[in-house]
Amino acid sequence: MVPNMRLFRRENGIWYVEFERGKKRSLRTKDKKTAERLFKELQKEALKGKLILLEKHEKIRLSQLIEEYLKWSENTKALETYKKEKNGFLNNF
Repeated sequence: MVPNMRLFRRENGIWYVEFERGKKRSLRTKDKKTAERLFKELQKEALKGKLILLEKHEKIRLSQLIEEYLKWSENTKALETYKKEKNGFLNNF
């Protein structure tokens, strides 16, 4: 399914794409032709099913991210690699 998309310009002159109500993405340009070109590219990606709309996620602390990464690393990487990564984090954070 292709999301409803619209191109619009804010008062500051920057062009945006709205994918769904409340989900907007800046095209980071004030040039209308550039905005139209980027919009068409986004529409093509959406038709191909390649456009990924990012949802907002809960923020986590860096320490939580490191802890989760090290759990993953311990279970998927060689023991020596895991040890090096763990020591690197412990020595730098």
